[in-house]
Amino acid sequence: KELNTHLHYEYLRSYFAGATGSLKELLDDLKFVGEGAGTGESFLDDLLAKSEDVIRLQRLAKLFETQLCEYDWALKVYNRILSIQQVKSGSSTNTEVASTYRSMGSILREQNQLNGSMEMYLKALVIQRKLFGSEHLEVGITYKKMADVLYFQEELDDAMEMYEQSLSIHLQVFGSEHAEVALIYQSMGNVLRNQGKRQEPIEMFEKAIEIQLKTIGKEHSEVGWTYRNLGLVYYDGSNLNVAMDMFSKAAEIQLKALGPEHVSLSRTYRNIGLVYHCRGELEKALEIYNKALVIQLKILGPEHSLVANSYHNIANIYKDLGNEAAAMEMYKNANEIFAKTR
Repeated sequence: KELNTHLHYEYLRSYFAGATGSLKELLDDLKFVGEGAGTGESFLDDLLAKSEDVIRLQRLAKLFETQLCEYDWALKVYNRILSIQQVKSGSSTNTEVASTYRSMGSILREQNQLNGSMEMYLKALVIQRKLFGSEHLEVGITYKKMADVLYFQEELDDAMEMYEQSLSIHLQVFGSEHAEVALIYQSMGNVLRNQGKRQEPIEMFEKAIEIQLKTIGKEHSEVGWTYRNLGLVYYDGSNLNVAMDMFSKAAEIQLKALGPEHVSLSRTYRNIGLVYHCRGELEKALEIYNKALVIQLKILGPEHSLVANSYHNIANIYKDLGNEAAAMEMYKNANEIFAKTR
């Protein structure tokens, strides 16, 4: 992959071009890379080999991770940070090293490398428990991240146990009305829902919403996400009217908070489409599924699994409408993507 976009060029220029004697040379090299004349990865290797500025490297890693989604490059930067931290401290067990391990774990989770992610989180946890004891907030944060991985691995009982440990620490540190506590309740609700339970996840999501309304306000995107999750529980229980109310609240909040072209909003549109489909309101379902698809194609590109899901949902509608040709085309689109992504 070449580092040949204006965005990449500007980020590297901003975070590596310091007031040094080699500034002109560095900018010339950046321009060279920005024009696509060389490979970005080898250039990044050269910059990392020369840099000792941990704070600047951390900012660059975050940019690669959160804005550019260049996860391999972010890991490369974090590995450099780790080596600098270990050399400077003379130890592999300090709080900065633990923080770097945890950041690497989060990137690996984004890449769906769940075993590698858990390994990084465990390294962080060992250090944090040694330095801070078992009830420190940093330990509680790492417990939650480990629980998230266990949830994605479908180790639901272990995930719930880890969330409970995290919740206990967060309650001690923050009390019962804090946004981070609400996020843990929401995660526990997801586990309970996936365990096939009905009332328990509703209670968890309602606790989360109650806290969120007090702490972050009714128009925050996280509130929308919790309403969506609550709607899923009602949908699972075939309570379609309440599910639609929850999904509609979620979509209204997400539209205001995130704008009309956000992936989270497309997920909620999909949920609304499912309710319409179950009610037999096929034209409405088709319209909302297409809205979800337009967003996903624009934001995620044509070969993402969410795009495939949308094609499949649209195909089901066309099939029920008796339009077999359109249904077959949509199924074909979906299956081609699934073959590449599964």
